[in-house]
Formats: sequence, C-alpha cells, structure tokens
Amino acid sequence: MTDETAEREVVLLAGEGKSVAIGGNRITRKLAAEESNGAFSVIEYRVAPGFTAPPLHANTKESWAAYVLEGALGFRLGPETARAPTGSFLFFPRGMPFTWWNPEEKPARLLVIYCPAGFERYFEEVGAAGRDEIPALWRKYGIEPVTES
Repeated sequence: MTDETAEREVVLLAGEGKSVAIGGNRITRKLAAEESNGAFSVIEYRVAPGFTAPPLHANTKESWAAYVLEGALGFRLGPETARAPTGSFLFFPRGMPFTWWNPEEKPARLLVIYCPAGFERYFEEVGAAGRDEIPALWRKYGIEPVTES
C-alpha cells in the first residue's frame, strides 16, 4: 500500500503541466500540494502585455517567491515600487501588501513558489468562476484587499 500524501517525483518538460487561461494570461501548475505533501507548490505564469493584477492586496495563508524568467514586471511591495527585469527574484512574506503588472508590450513569464502549498488551486478555480464568484474565492484563499492609509 502506498501513502497518497507522501512526496513523489515530478518530471515535466517545457510546456508541460496543467494550464488554465485567465484573460490573456496562462498559468501552468508545475507542482501541486499533493506532490510535495503540502510543503510548497510551483506555477509558471505567462503574463499578457499590459496586464495589471488586482489593486493592493495581501495573501494571508502563504508566503511566495517569484523569479522573472522572461520580460519585465512592475511590483509594488508595501510602499516600495520596483521594476523586475529578467533574472530578478522577489520574496513576498505572508501578509505583505502587494500588486504587480506587466508594463511591457510583450508577454512576461515568471516562476512562482508558494509555501505552504494550496494557493495553486486558486487559479484553477478563478479560471472557471464567474465574476461574481471572485470575492468568495478571495475569502477562501485568504486574499485580503489592503486600503491605502
């Protein structure tokens, strides 16, 4: 008998993984919670030109890190704004207010790691949800809007 919650090997070639399209973006799950025993998850995010994420918000259940694979992205981390070109690395501790965007006229790609795992499921659910279902998904996944002070 095997333990279904145990970590297991995962080998994905370029372009492989479960993908969902949200607007002009493509989010591809590379490692899910059940493959790492809940320790962390990994997605590859292809970001459409001109995309802007929701206004300042915070993830309350997980920290996450991003590595820019291609293109450049803008980030607002608390009060600071940063331009992150290819090769940039960013870390977002749980609860840190942030937003981000693609200021370029070409797509960008980033690799994102969530710790602990679970947030990767948000993208699958939001991809299938109607606009009126988004607030409930924010509550479910611990996303909180942050008001400017």
